[in-house]
Amino acid sequence: MIKRVVLGIALPIGVLGIAILAVTVFSRAVSGPEPLFTIEHTTEIDASPAHVWSILLDLERWPEWNTYAIGVEVEGEVAIGTRLVVTIVQDDWPDPLVVTPVLTRLDPGRELGWHGSLGLEGVHETDHYFQLDPLPTGGTRFHHAEEFRGWLAGLVPEEADRIHTLHAFERMNADLKARAESTD
Repeated sequence: MIKRVVLGIALPIGVLGIAILAVTVFSRAVSGPEPLFTIEHTTEIDASPAHVWSILLDLERWPEWNTYAIGVEVEGEVAIGTRLVVTIVQDDWPDPLVVTPVLTRLDPGRELGWHGSLGLEGVHETDHYFQLDPLPTGGTRFHHAEEFRGWLAGLVPEEADRIHTLHAFERMNADLKARAESTD
């Protein structure tokens, strides 16, 4: 009787453990250092990098100008290693999407970015970042990108779903440009 109970518990736990190990090994094999794909958009802003940076870093005021989706909010301290709370509301989603990435890129006045993942390493990982480069005119080249890794990211159809993210990036960049140029 005891053997059956132990076997009844140990067998499912063992199978689950093997499944988790297999997913982890497969995920790491599929997800290398190079992204599976990158979605990116660049725009030129007629405002100084310092001014654009000040708007970008004021996370509490993002909802005032940023229509990345219907709305986006970012909460957390701007410091390497900090876990942020990013809430994205889209008109075609029933509920807001809340992600909790870790701030991984911070080069004041030049770059801000975070790394997000879903559970196990290699399943679905993203690096979302913003880069600011000064232009000879005194303006800013603003580059907005997200790199995708992991086997789940590989299931995203090439153009069908990725185009929505690209349009969201274009919209955010245009919003940032409008905000920076109107307040410079």
